[in-house]
Amino acid sequence: SALRRRRVVSIRRIGAPKRGADLPALPRVDGSRRESPGLSFGKSLPVHMLSLLVAAATTRAVVGAVVIACAGDSVTYGFHGYSKGDRPAVGGTWPAWLEHHLEESGDFAPDHFQVLNLGLSGATAQDGTNKPFRSQSEYQELLASGFDLAIVTLGTNDAKAAYWDEEKYKADYKQLILDVRAANPAGEIALGLPVPQLGKKGDWPNKDVINEDLQRAVHAVAAELEITKLIDFFGVLGGVEPEARWFNDKIHPNDAGYELLGKEALETVADFERARLAARTAPPSTRPSPSPTRETSRPTPAPLSPSPRPTRETPAPVSPSPRPTTLETSRPSAETPRPTIATPRPSPTTPRPT
Repeated sequence: SALRRRRVVSIRRIGAPKRGADLPALPRVDGSRRESPGLSFGKSLPVHMLSLLVAAATTRAVVGAVVIACAGDSVTYGFHGYSKGDRPAVGGTWPAWLEHHLEESGDFAPDHFQVLNLGLSGATAQDGTNKPFRSQSEYQELLASGFDLAIVTLGTNDAKAAYWDEEKYKADYKQLILDVRAANPAGEIALGLPVPQLGKKGDWPNKDVINEDLQRAVHAVAAELEITKLIDFFGVLGGVEPEARWFNDKIHPNDAGYELLGKEALETVADFERARLAARTAPPSTRPSPSPTRETSRPTPAPLSPSPRPTRETPAPVSPSPRPTTLETSRPSAETPRPTIATPRPSPTTPRPT
């Protein structure tokens, strides 16, 4: 509905100017203010109220919505090529284009996703810069968002000549992702490959740092953390040979480029959600597995049971052997003549007594 969309756009800070381009800025936790179309507050609020507002801003506007949190730098924040009073109703940032394409795809209900834009201009993955991402309110919003999928894309500002240290970048980026993962173990994390650099620009005198060294470093971080979801924002804009038609300047895309980035993220998000829904509706795979295990274990002793029986019967033919021997030796043979005792009879020649 229009009311629901206004709430979501206000929270994500990616709304059209007609929804509040002239409204006051959104207060940070530290009291500073940032431009935010769609939310209006008084000129001063207690610190504890500001904390509650930030926490409320990251809660799901729609119960049961799948939260896609997009964290990064100015390339995520977007709106390059637009003035503050001339921002489009659709697009302007790749997270806005992502949500638009998700809704237009027809594969999911209009309220199925909530896309959060947590991009901050100048943010770095490394600590020790003038704007490390972990020190900003956007980082706290990311941790509190309860995201289902977080798309983190940091590194463009780390590639500045004043900051670039490939080993430190990998170490700090890895720790940042580990902390995000620990805050929300149930959520999944995807890494975006930073967009290519079109040419030399100010703090980025050597485009090879972004186009070669930075890309290698992001791949290394993903491999170490076993992150399989990599969104190729680098390749979709031309890779090592970027196309000027997609850029507003040497570093930042224009709206046409942002639409390409949104389409590139769409595939990863859609595949993620299809797999998640399939896992929830599929019957448990662990229940039938014990049955074959029990069946195979029962017949196993059967062949072993007959083996002792022949062992017991083997002495049987031996036992009768002594019996006939004993009987034959102890009983008299039928052919053996029995001894007779002859009684002497009187001989006829012997004279009888008179």
